[in-house]
Amino acid sequence: EDFCLQLDAHAVFARGWDSKLLKQFADTNNEYAVLTTYPTNAATLLPNGEYPNTNNHWEMPHLCTAKLEGRGIVRNDQASAAANLEQPLLGKLWAAGLSFSRCHAERDVPADPHLKQIFDGEEFSRGARLWTNGYDFYTLSRPVVGVYYGNEKGGRGSWHGDGKEMAQSDERLSQLLCRGTGPTPEALHGFDLGHRRRFEDYVALTGVDPPNGVTKKTSCLVRAWT
Repeated sequence: EDFCLQLDAHAVFARGWDSKLLKQFADTNNEYAVLTTYPTNAATLLPNGEYPNTNNHWEMPHLCTAKLEGRGIVRNDQASAAANLEQPLLGKLWAAGLSFSRCHAERDVPADPHLKQIFDGEEFSRGARLWTNGYDFYTLSRPVVGVYYGNEKGGRGSWHGDGKEMAQSDERLSQLLCRGTGPTPEALHGFDLGHRRRFEDYVALTGVDPPNGVTKKTSCLVRAWT
């Protein structure tokens, strides 16, 4: 029973985080579940090792919308909120800052190492690949990890920019998300969209349509697996 966790380096775990993650995964009753969202603020961690509720009720970040920033470049918007969840909530989008699943998700839909220099665009492309391979995204019902935001995380600058690598990565995202029904380019083999679900259906779910360069509002509520 192997599980894999991806999260930001500037993270702080709640007490008993591992048992809590396993419990929430079991609550989905879904082998292809991915628990994912933007974590709460690590600065709110209490002395007892727990994260508090927010606004006098349990409130979790819930990813609902994203926007196009270029051909094949999609950026998640700031998280909305879901309150007083009794179990993880189905969602539409994947977050790099916290992702917990069976390890077959990482084996079958690995991160694309060829997307060098990419920050905006990573999450939607990976999410589209996961979803079309049959994986479902869930917002956690309770916080288990927090991250430091802004200057609190102690970052000192960024990576060295390389315009050529960025252009190549942008073209790769365009090939992935904007080619329509065209054949898979050889370069994408192993890192392409899946075949268990249609990308057109993910476009309809999220309202983000990279091939046509448009977005539209869709409901935050995902009622069932498809």
